[in-house]
Amino acid sequence: MPRIRILRRVPTRYRRVLPLKIVRRYQCVVIGAAQGVLTVAITDEHAAGLHDLLTTITGQSIFPVLVDSLTMRLLIQRIERQELLRRRTICPSSFFHPHQAQTIAALLLALSPN
Repeated sequence: MPRIRILRRVPTRYRRVLPLKIVRRYQCVVIGAAQGVLTVAITDEHAAGLHDLLTTITGQSIFPVLVDSLTMRLLIQRIERQELLRRRTICPSSFFHPHQAQTIAALLLALSPN
């Protein structure tokens, strides 16, 4: 199985291919894709059933590559941080400027039958 010695980031378009729960549990991340085949970095080449599980989840063929466990931990930490930041910035109040939200609330109150 091929080994990647230097891997610093997971490309943005592949960060959410696998659920974070699966990434954490099985220590694997998608790092690339070509012609219907996903390149997945893993830490354990002997992980029983991982290949089949990933194929089932993604619906694509899997090309595994090995990375060391320290690199994987750092990659997962980065993904978790980015996911946390994404969740913080995407909230209902962020879609409107505060003045817009006040105006909409005032209109809804004016239109209510009470």
